[in-house]
Amino acid sequence: YAWPSHPALKDAPAQILGVLTRTPDRSDYLALASGGMCMSNDHGLLEVAEEIARRARPMLEDARVNASEMAWFQRAFGYLRFYQARYEEAIQAFDAGVTIAREAGLRDTAGELLLNRFMVEFRSVGWEKACDTLREAENMPLGPRPFRLALLRIYQARRATWQGDHGAAARLAIESQSEIERTGTSYQIMVFSLFNAETLIRDDQFELAESWIQRSSEILSGASVLMAWLPSACLVQAFLAHRRGDAPEALRLLRESLTLAQVGHHRVMLRYLECSMPPMFALALRSGIEVPFVEELIRTFRLPPPADAPETWPRAVRIRMLGGFEVHLRGELLAFQRKVPKKTLSLLQALVAHGRATVPERWLCDALWGDDEADAARQALSITVLRLRKLLGVNEAVVQQGGKVWLDRALCAADAWQFEELLDRPDDVDATRRALSLYQGELLPDEEAESWTVAARERLRGKFIHALAGEGLVLEEAGRFEEALRLYQRGLDADPIVERFHQGLMRCCRDLGRPTEAIAAYRRARQTLSVVLGVAPSAESEALYREILAGMPDMTPEHPAEVVALPRRSRSSRPQGSPGRTRQ
Repeated sequence: YAWPSHPALKDAPAQILGVLTRTPDRSDYLALASGGMCMSNDHGLLEVAEEIARRARPMLEDARVNASEMAWFQRAFGYLRFYQARYEEAIQAFDAGVTIAREAGLRDTAGELLLNRFMVEFRSVGWEKACDTLREAENMPLGPRPFRLALLRIYQARRATWQGDHGAAARLAIESQSEIERTGTSYQIMVFSLFNAETLIRDDQFELAESWIQRSSEILSGASVLMAWLPSACLVQAFLAHRRGDAPEALRLLRESLTLAQVGHHRVMLRYLECSMPPMFALALRSGIEVPFVEELIRTFRLPPPADAPETWPRAVRIRMLGGFEVHLRGELLAFQRKVPKKTLSLLQALVAHGRATVPERWLCDALWGDDEADAARQALSITVLRLRKLLGVNEAVVQQGGKVWLDRALCAADAWQFEELLDRPDDVDATRRALSLYQGELLPDEEAESWTVAARERLRGKFIHALAGEGLVLEEAGRFEEALRLYQRGLDADPIVERFHQGLMRCCRDLGRPTEAIAAYRRARQTLSVVLGVAPSAESEALYREILAGMPDMTPEHPAEVVALPRRSRSSRPQGSPGRTRQ
């Protein structure tokens, strides 16, 4: 830490592992293992750290090992699991260390381990739980170590950033930097300079941030064993250029950072950069820079999207509702080997289908527990919310507050939501086309028997019909009849009773000089409408049909009575669970 450029450090992790291999009975074995794990973690040598941990863990049962050594070993092991994105195991290790330290009266050690737990919790469990841990750490005695105070201030700055108070976060970062300078340890100064600089950048304090980045870079340039930190330094520099409005430099540094991060385990150091990563990764996705790698990092680090994140940002939870139902958790399809938790999944479906940002508890109780008494329904809802949180693995994804329940849209994405949001931009042609590509079929087609799905299904269907018909007319007016024809055919594949799509097919075939296909399109429309709805084509369709016939002197129109006389299907003859539809 004090002299990261010392030549002996290059082989030190391997040498420590060698010592541990030869002398498993040393009384200071666990302390040596802790130091070796910390060094290996910081150098990006996670395989070495894992092997050290494997050899040393049995020593936790050795009576010769004191409480301090055990607590610091749990800290080093927790950091290893944190770097490996095994967050739940990291929290367990830090908790074990806190318990050991408290029982031994090591209050300063326990306080630092609480800060380490906070470091993992706000990235994995959520801010509500993490803030409880931070408050607990704030109530612990600080002790004389400037490093502990520097660490506390940097995490208080993280909390202030999450709360949106960037000025307070910057003031805390300046205090943190002052304390870390007091340690005189080059490694810690290098690391904290990057963390604190990005907090200042977020508050537009560019000059001071740049000086700290320069300080960090000078230390890195003389310490080859710390090369795993180069991607982090580049990313903070890219963030600075981005905030200053220097787009070419920001993109250049971003590319460099992501290239360096793919060497070994260098990517793991990026996870500390809570201010830089979200905006810079959003920029990478929009600019097409290392997209698969960036998506992998977002999922691994469990990063919530910034406000301006592109639609392609990989949310922790992705829900498909149009044309079928699927749930993806961090890129993996949710599947069940045993009994499917139907009511839990129904709650998830209802929260998406409702369409609004928040859903009244009363509506959910009526929709899902309509046969229960009011109190029993509310209790069932609360229990199901807890089960849904556990199923998704992200507590903050499902919020229940003030008589309402909702999914956090920073953590959850749904094709139905995105479809409607894109159509809310009527002047954006690209948005309309992206929306149409999302509509792969009706909402929850396998849940037609559920009455609460009807309104949402018809709402989305109506928007799809309107948008597709409008886009088809745009293509027709531009003379792009083949494209319009394919669009109308796609509309009919999704919903064969929409008369406007049949009319579009007829017009496109006519304008492409294929009148016989236009006549065939009319006949299909007549057959479909008669069988499904028991109605004849509209006057507009009949007029178009006769217009096409007028251009074909060898053909005569079919008698209208053949259509009008068809029997009308009664309402009671519709399949159970299928809502009645009107011709559009």
